[in-house]
Amino acid sequence: AVVSTQSTGESFIQAARVDLVGIIDRNNHEDFEARRPLIITTFDVDFEVNKKRTNYVRNRLLKAASEYKDKVAFTMGGLNMTHYYAPDDRYNDTGVVMTVIDEEGWEYTVPKEIEFTFDNLKQVVEDVISGKIKGKPYREEEAPVQKKRVKRVVSSTFKDYVLNPDVHSLIEFYSPYCGHCKALIPLYNELASRAREEKGLVIAKMDATANSLPRPFNSRGFPTIYFVPKGKSVKPIKFEGDRTIEGFIEFMQKHTKEELTFVEPEEKYLKKKGEEAPAASGTCGGETAANAAGGEGQCSAGKQEL
Repeated sequence: AVVSTQSTGESFIQAARVDLVGIIDRNNHEDFEARRPLIITTFDVDFEVNKKRTNYVRNRLLKAASEYKDKVAFTMGGLNMTHYYAPDDRYNDTGVVMTVIDEEGWEYTVPKEIEFTFDNLKQVVEDVISGKIKGKPYREEEAPVQKKRVKRVVSSTFKDYVLNPDVHSLIEFYSPYCGHCKALIPLYNELASRAREEKGLVIAKMDATANSLPRPFNSRGFPTIYFVPKGKSVKPIKFEGDRTIEGFIEFMQKHTKEELTFVEPEEKYLKKKGEEAPAASGTCGGETAANAAGGEGQCSAGKQEL
């Protein structure tokens, strides 16, 4: 926070102006990422040690934010956020890096050769508004043919299945190397079977080791599951609760005003007496998984997480 010795009125005005931009950090990044499209400037922010540069960047952001506040959001963050948003070959610790998060949550890093000036910032904003600048996944699989009730999503189809404003969606981010994810498969399939008559709900999953995740989704461990209520894709809700049929249904119902329809599962999912499976609990972290199957990979989303 900026400490000011100005009068109360002047301090109020200054605070309002700072709120137009705000400082993004590890604790509030999801709130900022929900305001899309978003332009993030990252550098060695310090209002005391690096006062000249910090005010130089801030003043130009405030000017742009005043001009475009209904179209684009702006924020600035320190070097720790530079390392998070900018790919390793696009940042340096002495420059100002501009990163765009587009309306769908994908990132675009402005080439570091483009100096941070108000004119260049304004051009970036205009290119974002016109659609000339768009983010994109840094990795993705080919879109699969859908053969099962659980929809297999990849980065290029994420918008169609998960961000569709006309349906609710439950999305699981998994790793093929994660034992907890494998244990969840039969239960998740049964959940999709029970939801087969609910046209307003999509049950989906995505291999987060092979596909990028759009902001503000993230997967620090596997499985990570989000519920996206209809029309609220900018604020997905991370699943917390028991990984049981009842737990998933109760969680989804809690976060929507609509009554969702669930029916008895298809015969192949019916369990005989005494065969009830235990809840699929536990989360797999970022350890390497060169397992018995002979595969190599990491049980993580790959990119640095906060």
